[in-house]
Amino acid sequence: MTELKRWIVVSDPKAKDTPVVKVKLKGVGLDELLGLTNEETKKKLVSKLIESTLSGVFKTESLLEKIMFEAFQEALNSFARKKGFSLNKALEEVKKEEMLADALVNDALKIINTWIKEGRTLPIAYMNPKLIEKLKAEHRIVTFRYWKDRSLREKINIRAIVEPKEDLPEDEAITIMDVLLDKIGETEVEVEAFRAKAWQVVVDDKIASKLLGLKIGDIVDGSIVGLDNVKLKITGGSDATGIPMRPDVPGPVKKRVLLSGPPGFHPRLKGERRRKMVRGNVISDGTVKRDKMVQINTVIVYPPQG
Repeated sequence: MTELKRWIVVSDPKAKDTPVVKVKLKGVGLDELLGLTNEETKKKLVSKLIESTLSGVFKTESLLEKIMFEAFQEALNSFARKKGFSLNKALEEVKKEEMLADALVNDALKIINTWIKEGRTLPIAYMNPKLIEKLKAEHRIVTFRYWKDRSLREKINIRAIVEPKEDLPEDEAITIMDVLLDKIGETEVEVEAFRAKAWQVVVDDKIASKLLGLKIGDIVDGSIVGLDNVKLKITGGSDATGIPMRPDVPGPVKKRVLLSGPPGFHPRLKGERRRKMVRGNVISDGTVKRDKMVQINTVIVYPPQG
């Protein structure tokens, strides 16, 4: 039985009228993005990962290094379970054997690639800080749009978290090669870059459970999708069968109501009304798989201006 994925959709209302810039998007290996192709840099990062796992604190300004730390911990826990070791015993073994540390780093890289494919984290990309500023990418979430065929409006969008890199030209960006190959089939392409208007992140049950009992209009912390110092407003959602929540139906219910418009019904005739199944305005978790809430829609809340 396949796992039931749950995701949070985030919309950014300020992204509507932001600049679109043509850039060259290049793909490089995830190990190269992390600097692991340089032996000295690799040893420093591995040592930092091990010591930080011992202390439980990982200090870094790099989001990619932070994700690497989380993936390294998962790889280490998996190694400990297989060997029947405690976490401390596993760390002792890793500190003693360089080959074992290298193997865990490679496992962590595979875990990150899996997280990206599953949508649990957005791909990482690097840009010159001036380009990030030009795109007005306040939350560092950027869409790269590749046109397959403009006449047919065929396009491919890649949404990524961008980090600043001073030595990159202002008209270039680099991202994970596997992402480009999987989405476009190329390792270097010309794309349009702009501040993302909306994106989605798959969340685990632990995060999803924090939303239970909340209703449309409630405010949650953006950290649940990796956005620091940001507030999100719940605007709706749907269950595994696509049945939407309605702001005007109170409670954690599921029932048939007479509708004259969306969500849940899009009339084709003026004045048309239909009785449709909808969910109430409170986020609930059904007892059977098809009743579970799988998508929660949110919008970034900005302080009022003026």
